Amino acid sequence: MKHATFPDFCSALCRLLAVPEPALQSDALGRRRLSVMCEGVRVDLVDEPSTARPQARLLVHLGTVPPELEATVLQMLLQSHHELTGAQAPVFVRDPLSGGIALQQRVPLRQVEPADVCERLWAAVEQASGWAWVCRAA
Repeated sequence: MKHATFPDFCSALCRLLAVPEPALQSDALGRRRLSVMCEGVRVDLVDEPSTARPQARLLVHLGTVPPELEATVLQMLLQSHHELTGAQAPVFVRDPLSGGIALQQRVPLRQVEPADVCERLWAAVEQASGWAWVCRAA
């Protein structure tokens, strides 16, 4: 069953992840955010209320890049964007304040099932675990 509202989608996603449903946080722009930890990886689902159709952004936080690897890693991430295609393809984003890298993906709430997002989320969490290992080994 597709969920038309952000809170309903978040509830269904939390049930699938078997995590307690935290209260949604709101930022200064009115965007609601669901934040959960999955195997030590922070995952956010951020509401995008300004769009015509209900949608959200899924952010799987990978962490920061060691300074000695920053130029190489950022170049690799930039090159990877050419291989990721499609309207719902993930992209890498960087937090300008923390320098942390996240994998971001658009979630059209009326077009996808929470189970599909859950599957994408777990795949990204697995990638994040690999990312953390590489960064620690550097």
